[in-house]
Amino acid sequence: MNRFGPSLFVIAAALAATASPARAEAPETSPAATTASRSVEEIVVTAQRREEKLQTVPVSILAFTTKRIEQLNAVSLDNLERAAPGVTFAVNRAKTVGQIGMRGVVDYASTPGYDARVGAYLDGVYIKRSYADNQTLLGMERVEFLRGPQGTTFGMNTDAGAISFTTRKPDLNALGGEAVAEAGSFGHRRFGARANLPLIKEKLALAVTLTNETSDGFIDNIYLNRAYGGVDRKSARAQLRYQPNDNVDINLQYSGLWDDNKSIWTIGVWSPAQWASFQKLYPKFSGLPLPGALQIADGSDQGETGRSQFFIGTVDWRLGDGLKLTSISAYQSERFQQISDATDLPASGRVYDLNQTSRQFSQELRLASDSAQPLSFIAGLYFQDGKNGANTRYYLGSEFAALTFWSRGVAEAVIPAAVSVSPLRLYNNTVIRAPATVSDQSYAAYGSLLYRPASNVEIETGGRYSVIRKTLEHFSENDPLRADPTNAANLAYAAFGQFPDQTDKQTFTAFTPKVSISYHPTRDTTLFASASKGFKAGGWNTGVVTQAVFDAGLRLGDESSVNYEIGLKSEWFDRRLRFNVTGFLEDFTGFQVSQWTPTVTGSSVARLANAGKARSKGVEAELEAIPLQGLSLTANFTYNRARFTEFANCNGLNTSCTGNRLPYAPDYKLYLAATYERPITGTLNAFVGGGYSMETSSYSNVVNVAREYIPRHSSIEAKIGVAAMDERWSLTVFGANLADHLNQVYSQSGAYGDQIRFFREPRSYGATFKLRY
Repeated sequence: MNRFGPSLFVIAAALAATASPARAEAPETSPAATTASRSVEEIVVTAQRREEKLQTVPVSILAFTTKRIEQLNAVSLDNLERAAPGVTFAVNRAKTVGQIGMRGVVDYASTPGYDARVGAYLDGVYIKRSYADNQTLLGMERVEFLRGPQGTTFGMNTDAGAISFTTRKPDLNALGGEAVAEAGSFGHRRFGARANLPLIKEKLALAVTLTNETSDGFIDNIYLNRAYGGVDRKSARAQLRYQPNDNVDINLQYSGLWDDNKSIWTIGVWSPAQWASFQKLYPKFSGLPLPGALQIADGSDQGETGRSQFFIGTVDWRLGDGLKLTSISAYQSERFQQISDATDLPASGRVYDLNQTSRQFSQELRLASDSAQPLSFIAGLYFQDGKNGANTRYYLGSEFAALTFWSRGVAEAVIPAAVSVSPLRLYNNTVIRAPATVSDQSYAAYGSLLYRPASNVEIETGGRYSVIRKTLEHFSENDPLRADPTNAANLAYAAFGQFPDQTDKQTFTAFTPKVSISYHPTRDTTLFASASKGFKAGGWNTGVVTQAVFDAGLRLGDESSVNYEIGLKSEWFDRRLRFNVTGFLEDFTGFQVSQWTPTVTGSSVARLANAGKARSKGVEAELEAIPLQGLSLTANFTYNRARFTEFANCNGLNTSCTGNRLPYAPDYKLYLAATYERPITGTLNAFVGGGYSMETSSYSNVVNVAREYIPRHSSIEAKIGVAAMDERWSLTVFGANLADHLNQVYSQSGAYGDQIRFFREPRSYGATFKLRY
């Protein structure tokens, strides 16, 4: 461990250790609970901004409780993907960026002028940028994946879905805590602790959660002799809860996440002929072997850092007559930097440096009535003010010109002479800079009305009216050679833009309604149907762009979606079996994606634009069963057909991608798991479990050519362990990807003719020890 990791762990463990062995309440269920449950876990969710049973809510939800998170040994959000079909973490490469999708619709907030389609929320607070999505799960009460647009209650930029994190509130009465220590393959180490400290009984309590996770990584740089793909992550959360009386509950929270990861974005796969040609061009690398599947030979160091901090104040005030007023005030700040070598070679070609900052203040007021009444309502107001900044830089190295000629097939022997007379050589050792700043203000009013015409029928209708004002405060790009007209006319590689400060304003308005009907033929069965609309604001192309992109226009219009669902939620045999299934169809209009656009000069250029239409349709099913005491079975499945229904000019003018798959959208995903536990002594419980996850093939880009193909892949995991009967401690030994499959999750053409791929971690093992007080 490094920096403050050990000290944080020791402090939190010491706090936890002050707890009395005799607790006022039983400790939370461990992954190897000694008294095996005879029924599936009852889950309460807040998908409609109030507490309701999962089985009665007319929304397709996959919820992970504290118990389920521990059973999966999940550390952060991306660890839940294997058990959550229909949810995609498209890039299992960089550990900080949250490139998340639902139902085959995937992207992330990559530049200041662009927002993600899946909105993430921490205790009701919208997480502004994707690089803060991958939250630490220790101390989480629940993570809910809300599939389909959630624009009525969760607001803008949720037209593909929403992720809701709910942290555990401090317990006002029970002194206690927990600690976890874990070690495994590739230098993996994890330490975490949570302490709950009542300060004034039934009035005031403090909870502190601290984690530290490190690993060396599983990708070897054979040129620099370094490992990549590792993690260095720390988190801290402090929560203060105050209840002056039975009607008021005040919660103050600080949550921080710090990432310093040796992550990479590309693994360049070269053919033996390409590698031999490169070494012929650069004899100094002649002794370097051809990199293997989990190796690179890049010449520049890579990595990423992320910093996110949240200050959240929530007040729940029961006003009487079943009314509750909720206020959520929050301030957040984020910082992210990613440095990646786009050359995929030991020579100095080009390095991409993405440096972003963000901050946001938000305020929400919500009034809700008792949902058990025949007629109930929710009404709310929302405001947020934020700013996103970026200082994007593109470093062109000393071999940039030579490598460009080489990638175009010029013979190695004539490249030095060609470079010496080409203006392209002037780009060697230059930097292209593209700073940008975008501010935004959002205003919204929303409400929903729930009516029960009969005791087993519910009709709910609602809507949200949103106004989003965005301002491009500053965007410029400096190509130092294009700035000189005497060079611009002769350059063979005049790809970068040269333009001074740009400013612009756009206002987006949207009404996102929803209507649903639920019917409960029995106490344990819910049939529902719903229709809803989603909305995603537009913005600007604000990365490093070409001059042609600038000439074609920087603006990006908004995107909308309409979703239809019909579903069944059911429990059987005294809650020994739970089966939920949802059929859905979602249509997107104004779909935001990179496409070829005609320019004013009559040429064409690839740029982020509103391409046309897309459709995602399919079936989602979840099954949980306890056929006999101690045996738990889980099966989650999705069939998801996500296709472009209208997409012209996707790979050049007059080239259509209509009918193509959306990126990272496999047709089928499956997760199967089983856990069996039983007592082995009067004080000791044993458990064993395993899981299998699989997804079919997909593509990493819209064109769907062979170089973008991602093959079908699968993984097998297993665990075995023992736990104390009183749930005070547990020891688990686990293995992941036991078949050691080379699971490829990314494929694309490289800048200099290589095949870019990325793979999930190979076979690994580890052990986890957990302690509760």
